Amino acid sequence: MPRRWRDTLSQHTLTAVLSVFNSGLYANGRLLSSLAEQGNAPRWLAAKSRQGVPARAVLVSAAAIGIAVIVVLLWPDMAFPILMSVALAAGLINWTIILITQRRFRSRLSAQEVRTLRYPMPGGAAATYGALGVLGVVVILMAVTDGYRTAVIAGPLWVAGLSVAHLVLKSRQRTRAAAESAGVRSGGSDQHARTL
Repeated sequence: MPRRWRDTLSQHTLTAVLSVFNSGLYANGRLLSSLAEQGNAPRWLAAKSRQGVPARAVLVSAAAIGIAVIVVLLWPDMAFPILMSVALAAGLINWTIILITQRRFRSRLSAQEVRTLRYPMPGGAAATYGALGVLGVVVILMAVTDGYRTAVIAGPLWVAGLSVAHLVLKSRQRTRAAAESAGVRSGGSDQHARTL
């Protein structure tokens, strides 16, 4: 291949990588900000600049990307398989959740609602379970491949950690709501007693 073509190809590849990086940074920043607004991430991540940019969330996302770059620089031989296995595990977890959620939503529909679906899933339940089976095969292949075995171990631990964090967060929210409700009732009773 002529050098000029190689240079052109390298420029296009670099442009594509930077584009993916930019969109990923934007998406991560908006996602973190939205999670913070919902109470599912630290509140300080919800802050936006005067232009409406979730600057803190974008900076946290950029810091995470910076850590990944440092890992690649320090351990170039190990970094790529680790980062790829983590990305693959995240994709598997996301698609598993999507497929299970789709199946659960679909099972709650009545026969009439199923008939009126504008975009029914081709293949129905068989397609969902088939896709879950394919994802299971990918997990098995990862488990028997040296470079990807770490993700098979880390993935369930990550999901377990997120589940525990979710339960703790919801428990705190319920406790706070109960305390606020009791405070409102108590305040109302005091006010009523004072008016008598």
